[in-house]
Amino acid sequence: MSFGAPGNTQSRQPQNTKTPNTRTFTHDDFADLDGSGEETPAKKVFSPRVHEKRNIEPSRSVERPVSRIPQERTPKKDTDTPEQKKVAPLTRLIESMKSSFLPKEEDISKTRLVVLSGEWHTDPLMLITRGDTTVLLGTGFSSVERAGEVYPTFPDMRLPVSEMSRLSAWIVLDPRVEPELFQTILPALWFPPLYTTRDIIANFRNKITDTEFLSKCRFFELFSDGQWSRRIGDIEFRMAGGLTLVASGTEVNFSHLSSTPAPTDRSFQITPDGYTLLGTPISSGDIVTLGKEKIEKHSMKFTFDTFYVDKGSIGVVAGYALTDRVQLAENGVLMFTLEEDSRARTIAGHIFIDSRGFVHAHEMMYVHKEILKGIRATYEKLLTENPKIDRGTLVQWLRREITKYCYLLTGRTPVVMPVVIER
Repeated sequence: MSFGAPGNTQSRQPQNTKTPNTRTFTHDDFADLDGSGEETPAKKVFSPRVHEKRNIEPSRSVERPVSRIPQERTPKKDTDTPEQKKVAPLTRLIESMKSSFLPKEEDISKTRLVVLSGEWHTDPLMLITRGDTTVLLGTGFSSVERAGEVYPTFPDMRLPVSEMSRLSAWIVLDPRVEPELFQTILPALWFPPLYTTRDIIANFRNKITDTEFLSKCRFFELFSDGQWSRRIGDIEFRMAGGLTLVASGTEVNFSHLSSTPAPTDRSFQITPDGYTLLGTPISSGDIVTLGKEKIEKHSMKFTFDTFYVDKGSIGVVAGYALTDRVQLAENGVLMFTLEEDSRARTIAGHIFIDSRGFVHAHEMMYVHKEILKGIRATYEKLLTENPKIDRGTLVQWLRREITKYCYLLTGRTPVVMPVVIER
């Protein structure tokens, strides 16, 4: 929050003068206007406009007191609950990662579906969108074992966060759901309405003890007694042998959500090799458009990570973060720094190289010399083939090519960290 700086204090005018102790600002001096064109509350009180008896045409200028006493600013009290503090890392993590978004669809009447979780989940998380409505279906909750510890996991939330303005519902029908994980996710999604069953609602209220969090949750029965259909925005669901999505002239039955699943050629099925939708194999990240009796896959495909929760942190990426730790332990790290002449696009001076846990002491000198040769050759090749390559792309390609070179040279793949300094 920004505060206006106190005005300059000037000497008082003599009491017998007709000019009040005011200061004139022109309209262009309003640096404290917000986007709506209104002044901030601290600057709304002005002294009355005074004109001499001369024939002065009123202008757009206003008058303000010269001296203002700055108000005491008491520090904001920390009123966040422990659960609210725990959720902050997830929001920061999503904001720091590369954002995800659905490609634009010209025909808004089409229904699109994306599976956000991996193929091993029994209750995968799916994002369904049509028109101005987006719905999450399932949970995608699972667990991962690292160093003898079991951590609960949940799918990548970047795509749902990008759809928050249209997120109308989260449908949860798996009775084995763990309500505690929703305390991590729902605040990051601005508490979308939860459509579920009475038993799952009761499970939430029994297991979650944070009353402030529960007061922000919005629970709805997906199908009440005697009701067999539910329309959420532009998307319609029916209860027919399990949950059925009515979309674009076809019906998709999510038989895995039924207590007695009966897969058909119109159902979404979980197989050992992945998923099938209307008889067509699909995988996690595929953008599927539902048409009449058929589906179409978009050329673009998402690559998702898995977030996990441990005792000390929330929202840490389990996909590549823990994989990098394993890679560091097994193959070590290789760091090199080169100074680049930005005008001539050449390497100026020496290349400094260092490694930890990558090679043994007796082979370090030979391996480092060979890698130095590989770095120079790779740099010159990249600049020859792409004279206008930018710095970020150059670093990425150097990392990729030197990782390959290290494997050919030693049979090991260290975590390569190139640093390019501009001269």
